[in-house]
Amino acid sequence: MRWYISLLLISTFSLSVSAATLSDIKILEASKSIKYLTQNITKNYLYSYIYPDQKPMMLTKVKRSIEDLEKNIRTITLNTKKERIRGILDFFAYEKERIKILLQVKPTTSSANEILDFSEALTEGAEKIATSVNYDFSFEDKMFLRSKNIEYLVEKLAMYYMVLKSDIDKSTIGDKLQQTIKMTEKDMHMIQQYTYPRALDNKKKDILKLWNANKHYYASIHTLKIPSIIIISTNGMQHILDQLAIHHAKGE
Repeated sequence: MRWYISLLLISTFSLSVSAATLSDIKILEASKSIKYLTQNITKNYLYSYIYPDQKPMMLTKVKRSIEDLEKNIRTITLNTKKERIRGILDFFAYEKERIKILLQVKPTTSSANEILDFSEALTEGAEKIATSVNYDFSFEDKMFLRSKNIEYLVEKLAMYYMVLKSDIDKSTIGDKLQQTIKMTEKDMHMIQQYTYPRALDNKKKDILKLWNANKHYYASIHTLKIPSIIIISTNGMQHILDQLAIHHAKGE
């Protein structure tokens, strides 16, 4: 599904008159995907840390996301000549290989913390890469990027939830979770205000229901331990967000 969205984004953006090149568009899309994937990798790894019996299934998902991460790093590598970006990519490559090594051993508190640091570092690097792209965005372009940003944010919230339900250092995570909820709420409000075709309008209602349920789960985080429900609910939102992103990528 995500490769299809990428093709739609490239075809839609490349028809616009702007300072951006096709390479810029590929870099922007890849950097957005890297942000999402780093949260996804960390969320699933931490879930396997909390529930060791789920490790085989979750690590399969982690390995698949690492493969997608490698593809996006390669896309940026092939489309940039900027030394500053190439330096960030070298760091990405190093961190990625380190994570592969961690996957070969039993998850520990130390490795869980290292995975968390990995997600924060790669997110920061991906944001730096995204800011290197200059583009005159249309309204639909912005809505597409907003839907992609929500994908990243809801994955980040699920990842924070796993941290708070584990025994790793969580001294600053509570505040970060609340800040991320506010950012997600802002973007969800824009989705709520957008008029979609009837079929997608029902999907919009579904994602708003899921989001309201998740907010309740996060508000009850200190009294209710439901990582499995968070995983399922987050996956449900991601499925709908994929469909909304396709609509916006088409510029309809």
